[in-house]
Amino acid sequence: MFARILVFSLMLLASPAWAQVADSGAASAADSSQMLMPPPISAAGLSTAVGAEERQNYISGALALNGGYVNNLYPATGTGTVNDQLYLVQPTIGADRTTDRMHASFTYSPAFTFYEPTSALNTVDHSVTAAFQYRLSPHMNLVAGDAITKTSDTLSQEPISGAISGGLPSVTPGIVVPFAPQVANSSYAQVGWQLSLNDMVGGGGSATLVNYSASSPETRGMYNSNSRGGSGFYTHRLTDGQYIGTAWQYTEIVATPAVGSGIAQATMNSNGVLGFYTIYLTPALSLSVGGGSQRYRLTQAPATAAAGWGPSAFGSLGWQGLHTNLVLNYSRIDTEGAGVIGVYGTNAAALSGRWQMARDWTASLGSSYSDLAAVAQSSTGSIRGGHTLSGTIALSRQLGQTLNVAVQYQRLHQSYPGITAISSDPDSSRESVSITYHFSRPLGR
Repeated sequence: MFARILVFSLMLLASPAWAQVADSGAASAADSSQMLMPPPISAAGLSTAVGAEERQNYISGALALNGGYVNNLYPATGTGTVNDQLYLVQPTIGADRTTDRMHASFTYSPAFTFYEPTSALNTVDHSVTAAFQYRLSPHMNLVAGDAITKTSDTLSQEPISGAISGGLPSVTPGIVVPFAPQVANSSYAQVGWQLSLNDMVGGGGSATLVNYSASSPETRGMYNSNSRGGSGFYTHRLTDGQYIGTAWQYTEIVATPAVGSGIAQATMNSNGVLGFYTIYLTPALSLSVGGGSQRYRLTQAPATAAAGWGPSAFGSLGWQGLHTNLVLNYSRIDTEGAGVIGVYGTNAAALSGRWQMARDWTASLGSSYSDLAAVAQSSTGSIRGGHTLSGTIALSRQLGQTLNVAVQYQRLHQSYPGITAISSDPDSSRESVSITYHFSRPLGR
């Protein structure tokens, strides 16, 4: 994992003879010969940053001091819920490098979190992300990314910014265990080749793992997950702003129970084909819809393998203006989930919005919902299903060139009767205030 991050870092500081790759979703409208990468097949997803926040060729740093209050906290070592104060110190360093054919970015952010009075939950977390784009030829682009997170405070990691998929997820989203120690790694790579004026083909691969600490009582009922998959696509440009296409997706997800639990490893394989349509109503506003079918197979000894067909469907909207951003996504798919065993029919939705109301004021919101219903259960360890609803709102103000003050409220509601760490504490909320010192310097071309 860390080797991939090191490679990205070296790319970031490479020679300026490399050059810029225009974002597949934001190519210049004046260049009518260059096709865009429609959101349903873009591995990078839909950006949730407003246009004014996007910068190139810089190195930056920040130090955030955060104080807050957690309501209805359930430490698994206790006998009931408590209300805790929390204090967080979070430095960040990042860099972005753009040349004629290359764009690379890198961010590292550790976090030191202290709870009072439940000091047993004190933790040191880490987050590393890297993204890379490179124009291999005038008509062939490569994009890749990697993210590593070590955390014991999943609630604080719920993003308002980042990226949201414009198509179908490969892993069931939504299950949040707020104080379960875990390590997660997600990586992807994709190549797109424009083989004619209005036709593009491509493909890629991805891998995701989530490992929970076996020694922590907060992880009871959760399973380690390791998924990998590949995809291929074809898209045709009908007009300058309309695309149709088809995509094939393969995914293998392995759920591994804790050592000594007596539960066998479970593996799910799925193959799916979907069609999609995307229209760019303006250069900054896109709407996509699509759907298809998939074949899944679940195996876990000693049970007989379960297999079947299921429908898939999705819709997404992305709007990235200079001072406003709005991203919506809905998906329906049969898949296995990170942390659980079995195949689940999942309805999921995500919303992210940012509004720079004035030069110094920015409002943000984020929300997600997922509903799981078992369609194929393993011999043991499966849950019947459940749902997750989370929301975050924030308001921030810039003070001068280097200081920012923000207030934030988060709410989480879940219902999973088969997961002890969640059924014991289905509701939680957090209020916090932070002050951040930040700086940025130009990075030499």
